[in-house]
Amino acid sequence: MDHGPVEVADWYAALPLSDPRCRNDSCIEFYADHNASQKAISWDSQFRYGHLVLWYYTIILAFFVAVHFTYVVIDRTPCPSAERNPSTLDKSVAMVRTISYRRIPGKLGEYLGAPGLGVSLLVFLSVLTVTIMAFVQHPYYRPFRAYGSPPLGVRTGLMANAVIPLTVALAGKVNIVTLLTGYGHEKLNTIHRWAGWILFYLSMLHTIPFLIQSSSAKEGGAARLRKKFYAPGALEYNGTPPLGMLAWLALLSLPIVRRLAYELFVHTHVMAAIVFLGLMYWHCGNLGDSWAYLWATTALWLASILARFFWKMSAFKLTGHWLRGCPTTVRVLEPGKNGMARLDVVVPGDWTWKPGQHCFLRFPQLRLFDHHPFTISSLPVHFGSSFGGIQVKVEQVNVLTFFIRSQKGFTRRLLSEASKSPDYQVSAIVDGPYGTRMRTLQHVYEDVVLVAGGAGITAVLPWLLHLAQCIRGNCDIVTKRVALIWMVRNESSVTWIRNELKGLRDLTTSGHCVVHVHVTRSSENGSPTIEASTDLEVKEKEVGEAITEDGSSGNGSDLPIEKRFDGRPNLGELIPKMVGKTRTAVLGCGPEGLKIDLSNAVAGLQRTVLRGEANEVMLHTEAFNW
Repeated sequence: MDHGPVEVADWYAALPLSDPRCRNDSCIEFYADHNASQKAISWDSQFRYGHLVLWYYTIILAFFVAVHFTYVVIDRTPCPSAERNPSTLDKSVAMVRTISYRRIPGKLGEYLGAPGLGVSLLVFLSVLTVTIMAFVQHPYYRPFRAYGSPPLGVRTGLMANAVIPLTVALAGKVNIVTLLTGYGHEKLNTIHRWAGWILFYLSMLHTIPFLIQSSSAKEGGAARLRKKFYAPGALEYNGTPPLGMLAWLALLSLPIVRRLAYELFVHTHVMAAIVFLGLMYWHCGNLGDSWAYLWATTALWLASILARFFWKMSAFKLTGHWLRGCPTTVRVLEPGKNGMARLDVVVPGDWTWKPGQHCFLRFPQLRLFDHHPFTISSLPVHFGSSFGGIQVKVEQVNVLTFFIRSQKGFTRRLLSEASKSPDYQVSAIVDGPYGTRMRTLQHVYEDVVLVAGGAGITAVLPWLLHLAQCIRGNCDIVTKRVALIWMVRNESSVTWIRNELKGLRDLTTSGHCVVHVHVTRSSENGSPTIEASTDLEVKEKEVGEAITEDGSSGNGSDLPIEKRFDGRPNLGELIPKMVGKTRTAVLGCGPEGLKIDLSNAVAGLQRTVLRGEANEVMLHTEAFNW
């Protein structure tokens, strides 16, 4: 970066570098050292580190894209796996799952809500990679700030810029990563949060070298830093607001903060992210290719918003009726502070969805700006011109069914309003459906085990109904057996889905489907019968004992529940009994503790594949705790 010395007096040009006045290119020694410093490690060369970060996560993304499309091709037709020894690929996958499924057990794991070991290792690898990139090249600082920005600060700033498009892409409900990999936003949200922390980490590595360099004694100390900070166009000055906004985004996303102030987090997060992106344009000043990352981020964000608005949101769908809500019937199933309600939302007949997907529901009559995710518990079914007393003007309709547990805020108000009428009517705006693309279970797995805790039945119930339809319809499938393990606090909770269970009677009698209900609270006084899932003696009721209309147990056959137990099961002991000798899929939804126990149980079962006792044991858990 040869600027050429400016004509000055000979005595000034000859000043030694140790003289404080020799701080620009007019001084011969300064001019020579300045160019030597830039030649050794130029400012332009630091921009390649942003490109390296981009290549790093593009390669990882390409791997998951390849896996996704491989499964798409394989799952097009049924592929029964006769009882045979697992292949080398089966065992390799099992070894990976032994590690990736494992989670931190106990109360610590529940509190942290940490992802599986596989995601944790990916995050650790990413942090390690960017740390090595940041510190691999020496020197970190210039001999003098006037020689240029500290190399460590420049490259980490560009690396942080390269992470911004990824962070925003992972956040969208409709996003390019989901389209390419099949992972829904509810799964990608974990990576989004960690990408945000990596962005914050790199931003701090970017900031600190500038502060250290400019405030050193030979640079003039704090007074010099203050003067440099407030100089017109100073990057230190215009970089402070986006750093502060990024700190706000990161700290407010901490699990403990989200739990205490979730609605504050939701309402401010997107707005703070928009402000942060706008401030970054100001800070980067179009230096080098710094704005290329920001333009890419803006394009990804706008594409996500427009796709969600006109493709997924019922009130603005290009193929639908604008500004119209969906007629909704709310029935309270279980009153109280933590009660349960059933929502039946009437949608157009051409709507379709798959088991395991979810929607965001907004009720303008109650709270215009609040929307919350709920799992769809029904399958697409056509009805006539009315449903639940609601007249529908279209020829055919579908009904989205949701079971909602009252927590606080919006859901508590909804149940409070619904309790005033047996069939409370309200209009809803539906945003969805969304969800991770699951493999075609009926084409791959002979055995499917569904595990639910309480309201987690909402996520596994559609799979139960879907697989029952496939088995009953003699479709070209490989699935032979489906088992449901449902843990509920009270026996009366079973009545939430009594109609659905009654429809499974023929499959339970033929042995294709079994339903096990575990009641974790005593029906006499409502007090907990157990406190933990270990050291537990589970008491089995007589086979065929059912839950009667009023929710009490009896000896009839009102519902096809094969077994009922008192107490929460030890999943580490129960799940192995449910796994077949070929391919088994385990799907779970419920409290964090249940998902942790289930993940660790299936991780341990990978040993059966490695020993040749089974071909595959796959796990999928729903994650709605972002």
